[in-house]
Amino acid sequence: MKRDSSTTQLVKALAESRRGGRLRQLPSTEDQLRKIALELFFEKGFDEVTVKEIADRAGVTQRTFFRLLGSKETVVLDVLESMNARVLSFIRECPPALSPLQALREVLCKWTEAYASHGAQIETLIFKSHDLSAASFLRARVWEMKLSEAAASQFPGMGKLTANLWGMLLFDAMGQVLDLSHANGRPMRRSVDAVIAGIEALFVPKAKTRA
Repeated sequence: MKRDSSTTQLVKALAESRRGGRLRQLPSTEDQLRKIALELFFEKGFDEVTVKEIADRAGVTQRTFFRLLGSKETVVLDVLESMNARVLSFIRECPPALSPLQALREVLCKWTEAYASHGAQIETLIFKSHDLSAASFLRARVWEMKLSEAAASQFPGMGKLTANLWGMLLFDAMGQVLDLSHANGRPMRRSVDAVIAGIEALFVPKAKTRA
């Protein structure tokens, strides 16, 4: 029941974002297909689920599935698109006076709070499927550019180069948080702290201790 609730929330969030914030009272056939597909992916793994299995459980034809969704990969990648779109809104909510590192922490924390219940599930699906990993990799550069553009707009003092680097760092940091949570079973919030600590170790000089 908990998994079903989480999947329903994912589909509702995606449907709302794709309809400009307007949510239908009744789920569409497309929404139902997404929900059933995600439930099966979480239950069996992405590669083990067929389009026929999804269509049969939804009571539609495979042709309807392909017409509405295009592919199995699209189901998961659209969820990632929705998650990344929320990150853009988190950037725009940051006070412009924040330092790049402070802004990075704030965005990561908000992203973690929004997706702590299913972010690791999506990461597991991608991690265990070569085809899905390849498909998500192709979209990565596009999202790095979008994050950089949002940062340049929200933090004018950064400059274009710094904003580009910041967007790349944020995108990679999100991946590191998911990887840590997947590998160690730790809560995403603790993984954020570990990633930020690692970044600080690179860029923030430690105070020298007296001999």
